[in-house]
Amino acid sequence: MHRFSFLAVPLLLVACGGCSKTSSTEPHAQDGAAQSSAVPSVVPSAPAPRPSASADPAPLPPGCYDDLQAETGKAALEKLGAACAKGMRPLLPEVLEVELEPEGRREIPVTVIDTSKCLRAAVAANGEAELRLQLLARDDSKVAEASLGRGYAVLNGDGPICVGSPGQYRVIIRMDKGKTEVFAQVWQAK
Repeated sequence: MHRFSFLAVPLLLVACGGCSKTSSTEPHAQDGAAQSSAVPSVVPSAPAPRPSASADPAPLPPGCYDDLQAETGKAALEKLGAACAKGMRPLLPEVLEVELEPEGRREIPVTVIDTSKCLRAAVAANGEAELRLQLLARDDSKVAEASLGRGYAVLNGDGPICVGSPGQYRVIIRMDKGKTEVFAQVWQAK
C-alpha cells in the first residue's frame, strides 16, 4: 500500500489543477495545468517519433498524376503518359531507361519546329527517390520546372508546355534524392 503513496500527491495536484481556475497573479501555474490536462496520465510519455525519410510527403496540388497510386518505374510512366499526354505522340522511339545516382542528371534533347505543338514530359523512378524535371531553352534559360517531392514528376502537372519559339530545347532529369533506375518520355501534340 505504501509503494504507490508517492504518486498520490502528484495525482491530486494534476486532478485539481485541471479543474480549478488559477488567479491572474499566477500565470505560470495556469500554463502548466493546460499542458498537464492534455496528458492522459502522470507517467511521462515517450518523445514523439521523428519523421523519417520514408514518411509520407505533403499532399500534391491537383494534376494529371492524381490517379497514380503505388505504381513505380515503367508502370508509373505508362500511367502518367495515359493521363497526362492524351492526344500526344512520344518523341523518343523508346522509353528512356537510365540509372541515376544522388544529384545525378540526364538530358533529353528536343527540337521544336511548330510552336503550336505543345510538349509534355514525365519521369518515374523504380524505387524510392525524389525527381525533378526542367525544360531549358538553348540559352539555358528555364522554360518550366516540376518537382513533386516524389519518385515521379510531370512537366507540367496542369497542362502541356507551349514554347514561344522554335528551336532546340532540353528536358533535364535530376535525381534530388535516391539512387535507382528511372524511366522517362517526352510527348508532343499531334
